[in-house]
Order: sequence, then structure tokens, then C-alpha cells
Amino acid sequence: MPQVLPNLPDATIDLKKIEYSIFPADDPHIVKTRGVTLESSAQSFSGKVLRPEYIKDVKKITKKNKLVLHLDGARSWNAAVSLDMEMNEMVKDFDLINVCFSKGMGCPVGSMMAGSEKEILRAKTLRKMLGGGMR
Repeated sequence: MPQVLPNLPDATIDLKKIEYSIFPADDPHIVKTRGVTLESSAQSFSGKVLRPEYIKDVKKITKKNKLVLHLDGARSWNAAVSLDMEMNEMVKDFDLINVCFSKGMGCPVGSMMAGSEKEILRAKTLRKMLGGGMR
């Protein structure tokens, strides 16, 4: 069972705030929302892990709005151990998953993406456009 640390904020985002933040209309002044990204475990929240029930609730929102649900899973193996779940069970509601081998596993470099070919190609393109590529 994960250790509960006092006075740490919850790693979740209020579901109403997620829904409010979705911009479905094409507007030249606002970028259309294409997806929602979650992180588990969340480093900035002392490694707090997202609960499967919360992920399912976010998945309902993304499905309703035809969005991709992405997992920034740099430390996903740690989260799976904390939840006492197999990794494939923990990530089943995500459309695109990125895991980093150097975080949590101790490898020098490397990462992996899982998802549809279309979403992986788009993610690789965006990663390069934003300067990513080392991991």
C-alpha cells in the first residue's frame, strides 16, 4: 500500500475543470482540444498514483468529447506496483501511453510508446516539433 504523506495535494484534476477546459469548436483564436494527458505516478505530487476509478471517469469525458486519453507514464511501473496491478490492467483505458526507461527503471536512456499507429506518429511529430527526442 502506498505511503500517505501529510499535507500533500491530491494529484488529480477536478473532473469539472477538465470538462470546462475542452475547446471543441474550431476558432482561429483558440486551439481545438485533441486530448487529455494524465501522469501516474506524478513526480510533482511526491509520487502520488492515480486511482483506476479516476482514470475511468476521465476516460468517460474524453470518449464523450472524442478526445485521446494519453498517459505520461514515465514512472508507470512504480504506479502499477503501488496499486498492486499488472501494468496492462493499469493502462487499459488509455489510447496512447508513453513510458520512459530511464525513470523508475534506471536505464541510461530510452522510451516507448503504445497506441494506434496514427496516434504514435502524431505524438512523435509533436515531440520533435517541441524539441524532444533524447528520451
